[in-house]
Amino acid sequence: MSKGINCIKKMALIIWAWERVTVLSPQIVAKKDARTAFVDFPRGPHATRWFAHLSWTNTTKHVLKVYRDALDSMIEEQFIWEPYLDDLIESLPVYCHAGRNIWRVRVPIFCWNVVEVHLPDCVMRQFGLQQAIPTPFPFDSTHFRHDRRGRPNTNWELEHAQWLSLWNQRLQYSCDAPVNHEPFRYDDPYLIWFRRITRLVIGNPNSRPQSQQGYVPNSTSYETIVRHIHSMVDEAKTLGDNPSYEALYMFRKMVRDQGSNCLKYVHEADRVHVSADYRRDMVQPTQLHPPVRRRGKGGVAGRRERNTNQTCNFRNQRL
Repeated sequence: MSKGINCIKKMALIIWAWERVTVLSPQIVAKKDARTAFVDFPRGPHATRWFAHLSWTNTTKHVLKVYRDALDSMIEEQFIWEPYLDDLIESLPVYCHAGRNIWRVRVPIFCWNVVEVHLPDCVMRQFGLQQAIPTPFPFDSTHFRHDRRGRPNTNWELEHAQWLSLWNQRLQYSCDAPVNHEPFRYDDPYLIWFRRITRLVIGNPNSRPQSQQGYVPNSTSYETIVRHIHSMVDEAKTLGDNPSYEALYMFRKMVRDQGSNCLKYVHEADRVHVSADYRRDMVQPTQLHPPVRRRGKGGVAGRRERNTNQTCNFRNQRL
């Protein structure tokens, strides 16, 4: 039973990622007949579209480092916040959108001794609404230290009475916000807060191994270079229109040091010893040599004849 539940959880997570993260989703080549696989449903849920022949030409499948690098280098356009629009939801069987009125309620949910919180206010863009900085739920500091060990006869309904009252009035705690019409700006208050409390990349931008076997992730290098460039641009803004010679000198030193650090990080430190000239020399028409085209036998027979001639020439030279 537990294995079956874990399998369902994994499949749900995989489908969630495929529906939203474009850098991870495979391409559907041909759909299979879902009627034989989902016989217990009046009509298969929307996830049955992934019951198909898939192509992994443009996405990775088993390499963990590539997965992490793809996630670290994602841009906003590569994440689909609303894969299920209203028209699609209404076209699905009733059991797929039953309880839609509580999808945005911010209340505790229960499983024996475990009390977690459903927090739709953290993902309001999933509902097409503007995202604001969420407020913490009023759990005390010892809440997550509780378990069922040594408590076989506990009445969990009484134990969780203070949280059950919120669940019983769940419709009063529905989260709402203005409709979102524009993409997030980098200086949005929520993003400024989010960057302070989260980990921006899975890899470590401050340390990169000198040599690795197999695929070498690049997103950490990209993030490090972006941080250095951002620091230089930010410092340039503070100089104003009439900077002093001392300020210009310090800025010059900062640009040199930050740039050198970037080159060292990507193992290109030797470039500082030459001028940054990336122009290509003009190639004169007389320098272009057209490919030599010879008429004669091709294929295996032609190769054998050419090898025979080369052997004869070599023997004649020795004689």
